[in-house]
Amino acid sequence: MTGYTTAAARYAASPGSATPIPQYVEAVWQDTWGHLAPKPRAVYRGSVLFTLGIHGDLVAIDWSFKLEDDTELVGSPWFHEDLHEQMAIWAEQKKWFYGGIWRFDGSFERLKNGKSRWRGKVRPMRAVYRFGGMTK
Repeated sequence: MTGYTTAAARYAASPGSATPIPQYVEAVWQDTWGHLAPKPRAVYRGSVLFTLGIHGDLVAIDWSFKLEDDTELVGSPWFHEDLHEQMAIWAEQKKWFYGGIWRFDGSFERLKNGKSRWRGKVRPMRAVYRFGGMTK
């Protein structure tokens, strides 16, 4: 990070910065959360429970992925971006309705080129509406 201090680079890469400097985002992520990054070419098996909210927002309700040796995949900026990008792809491909809940069962793999590969099935889940509303 020539010409910038670590603190300046972190601020420049943060969402709070008026003019984020994209070339430093990856360096800051690596410096801060590198130990949490998915291992390249490692296949994690698991599931994601998610919803397409009534305002069009995609929300991961719960997820869990593990390697064959039971090492868990922990949250990281890379997985967050990969997951939300993939949920958007699924929602657009399937033309889903707002308020629906879906579950993905399969595998996730982070490739060496920075892209991700998702293999498995996405299916709708039944939800029971239990909101009682206001009580007097």
